[in-house]
Amino acid sequence: MSDDGSTTAAPAPRTAHFAVGFFLALAVFVALQAGLLWAGRGTLRQDLLNRNLVPVDQVDQIVNRLVWQNAAVNGLFAVASAGFALVLRRGRPWARAALTLVGMLQLFLLFVAGGLSVTGLVVLALLAGGLVALWLPATTAWLADLRGQA
Repeated sequence: MSDDGSTTAAPAPRTAHFAVGFFLALAVFVALQAGLLWAGRGTLRQDLLNRNLVPVDQVDQIVNRLVWQNAAVNGLFAVASAGFALVLRRGRPWARAALTLVGMLQLFLLFVAGGLSVTGLVVLALLAGGLVALWLPATTAWLADLRGQA
């Protein structure tokens, strides 16, 4: 073990790098998505009014609640995905379980919310790529080797 607490085992396999990349890309994407919704809340307001989905006197309150909820959820997923991906990159085996849990929760919320929009499909692709890469044999062997050295 080195001075910073990380292990000095064999370097991470390409599959682990792919997993980290997918989860970092996911973090950037959902943060960007939340930011764009925040910036375009006027368009969201107008869309809700044009479709007669909410009463005129409640539209501002509903838009604000939707934007804040979206920012909070996407912000939490962005921080969790990026944080655990960076921990995995440093060779911490428990980060795979954390990323799997976060990814499965995000998938569940994506499907419950009916999120198969274009952005939902991008999130689905990034999550699928990241989750698969986390559990490929090369990543599993690398993490088992790290656990064996601990």
